Amino acid sequence: MRAYPRLFLCIITLSLVATGWSSVDNEEVQALSPTRESLFVDCNTLSFLKNNEYFGPYLAGHTLAGYQLHPHLKYATSSGVITKLGLWLQQDWASPKFFSPLSPAFTLQYQSGATALLLGTLDGMDQHRLLRPLCDTERILTQAPETGLRIHHTSKTTFVDLWLHWLTLLDTRNNIPEELLAGFSCEQLLAKGDGFTIQLPLQVLLYHRGGQGIVIKDYSLWMGAVGGRMNFHIGERSFLRDCSLAMYYVANQYVKKPKRPMQKGHGLYGEVTCDAAWLTLQISYWYAYGFTSENLGHPLYQTHAGTEYLTTPQDLYRHLIFLHITGTYHLTDALTFVVHVDPYYDLRHRLLEHEAGLYLRYNLAFKLLDRENKL
Repeated sequence: MRAYPRLFLCIITLSLVATGWSSVDNEEVQALSPTRESLFVDCNTLSFLKNNEYFGPYLAGHTLAGYQLHPHLKYATSSGVITKLGLWLQQDWASPKFFSPLSPAFTLQYQSGATALLLGTLDGMDQHRLLRPLCDTERILTQAPETGLRIHHTSKTTFVDLWLHWLTLLDTRNNIPEELLAGFSCEQLLAKGDGFTIQLPLQVLLYHRGGQGIVIKDYSLWMGAVGGRMNFHIGERSFLRDCSLAMYYVANQYVKKPKRPMQKGHGLYGEVTCDAAWLTLQISYWYAYGFTSENLGHPLYQTHAGTEYLTTPQDLYRHLIFLHITGTYHLTDALTFVVHVDPYYDLRHRLLEHEAGLYLRYNLAFKLLDRENKL
């Protein structure tokens, strides 16, 4: 364990030495020139304080507090190959363990125009644009980054994201099953007018748990959502800049029928979003029957409660209204402060609860090498 602090201090020291070199912004790092060879030292940090005031049967109230560090080297060649090597560390407040979890981070990325192929440590689950019933973003604060394979394409009219993420490797000696998640997320621009756009989003997830040589019965779960979104652009100088209306049909179905209260379910999810200069307000509506996501999505959207593998039936119906308030303040080009408050109201049980969080992101990139390739 003593080697880890030394390695971490070496990377931070290298970052501080690099301050004498030219400091660059994250957007500049991403916009790598196809004819240049570059080497960067990046240090991405996230400090967080999140409190969930929940007292119902679906999710117990809890508080998360700590910080994450991701120091790494980034080397980009003129052929579109980007290599990242570093560490991913998390320190929870009042935890006696030093940086737990702590894991190496390695990413091999090939970029060709608007299309990228990543192998190793992925960008993060918040990049997939998944709905809250399918993806609980709190997992970013409690688990290590995604690892696996990802292919994504982003243009002005099309977003396509295909990835494979291993959650747990198979261990037959200790009877531990493998867990993996395969996902597909896309958005296609259907129409564009004067100040508005119409998009078609489609999301499909496959969760699998099992493996050969263990007594645990294997099973899979399909989840998906399809809908439509209308975006209205008001203006950059006005207080209210953008508004959007969206409606989705969400469904799930188990394969091989594990012991669950419901083998399939569905729901309707709608949202109205208003974006201002530094404030985002969103009202969302959720009505579901028998829906579950094996706790991959936010637990409040499920009709089952319990641990990740043992579920207890509660209500077959969920009827909820959410209010999402997010304030984003760019203190500097590298420092961003985010505050969010998410109250919700359970229409069936007349229950009002909320969660809130404070986040501080500090992302620095220092250029160590930047030269033109001579062919």
